Amino acid sequence: MKKTLISAACALSLAATPASALAAPAHSAWEHGTAATTTSTVSAQDSAWLQSAIQGDLAAVQAAQLAPQRTSNPAALGLANWILKDHTRLLQRAEQVATKLGVTIPTTASAPEQAQLATLAGLTGRSFVATFAAYEITDHQQFIAMTQQEIAGGTSGMVRAAARFYLPIMERHLRTAQGVEAAVNKP
Repeated sequence: MKKTLISAACALSLAATPASALAAPAHSAWEHGTAATTTSTVSAQDSAWLQSAIQGDLAAVQAAQLAPQRTSNPAALGLANWILKDHTRLLQRAEQVATKLGVTIPTTASAPEQAQLATLAGLTGRSFVATFAAYEITDHQQFIAMTQQEIAGGTSGMVRAAARFYLPIMERHLRTAQGVEAAVNKP
């Protein structure tokens, strides 16, 4: 019964998502690496956003890889699969942009993300699902806000294009994680 409720909540979350938000633009300039920068240098804001994106992608991939080891919950596994697929692709492209722009590429998740991953690794079952969903919600909310700031105020056209590409994907992950959290917290 609980699996059915959780699967239904995840399905409802996906059904309520506009089709335009489910599919990221397949042929964006950022995806093809052709977005031009508006200045010859990358601002501190652009660099910070790009490095945060890479660290977030690294953490998201690691968290998603934990899910099959820690739970059999279909909604959590579905979210994890989606996150793994999307963030692996985003990580590769963000690293390419960083290389093109001469931005240092982080090789690990941030310290707070590493601490959260350690917490997740120690949980199983319902505790894992609840903590995983809450982590994804908080992480995506914070990154969405940072991404909106980059879109509005970044100076590098290439980094701003990356931020515009990330935004609908992060919003989709957020909505799905919220659906998983709502389902797992039902009595």
